[in-house]
Amino acid sequence: QKVRGNIERIFDYAIDLEFREDNPTPPPHSMPVAQRQVRHFASMPHERAGALWTWLHDRPRMSIQTRVGLSLALLLGKRTGEIRHMEWTEIDFEHGIWSTPADKMKKRKAHRQPLSIQALQLLREVEAVTGQGRYVLGNAQDNPMSENVMLYGIKRFDNVTVHGLRASLGSWMEESGVRKPVADFVKAHQPKYLDAAYQRSDLLEERREVLQRWADY
Repeated sequence: QKVRGNIERIFDYAIDLEFREDNPTPPPHSMPVAQRQVRHFASMPHERAGALWTWLHDRPRMSIQTRVGLSLALLLGKRTGEIRHMEWTEIDFEHGIWSTPADKMKKRKAHRQPLSIQALQLLREVEAVTGQGRYVLGNAQDNPMSENVMLYGIKRFDNVTVHGLRASLGSWMEESGVRKPVADFVKAHQPKYLDAAYQRSDLLEERREVLQRWADY
């Protein structure tokens, strides 16, 4: 469709310059309809979350940054890039909140995520290693963790992806009766324009209760 549109514009230009009198480009309705199959990130049933958690914390040869990164992805449902680029200045230990600035979010809108007791414990643990640097999961040079590190790490558990853990949390919230606006804010989904005009709260405390239930689960 894009190629057809480009060709059409070229011939329209040629007609304007009087190089020719007609546009031979086929009309849009004559083009074949593309058959697209949507492929989702490989995820796992939420019933296996406990098994993944146990596996992560029984891996003595896995670096603490990788273990904490994957554990936070499981606990919080945040996107991989947001976790890898998490900075210590974004963490409020006193109030248990991780505030991701807009420029790190997919929708370019700042997002606050409440932190469960388990998430805070993980952050305190890794703070002893990277707390003097900029990035929570920074390497020895204080650079953000590579995306492949987390991907290859979880592949040792099963054929799932880090992003797919968001789906695991999402299915658990749906089966647990979590209200859709709350679930949307947990996963930082942009609310519909009309809803956003009236929904000014980000339901932080309700999300805190949901994510604590998920962490306990």
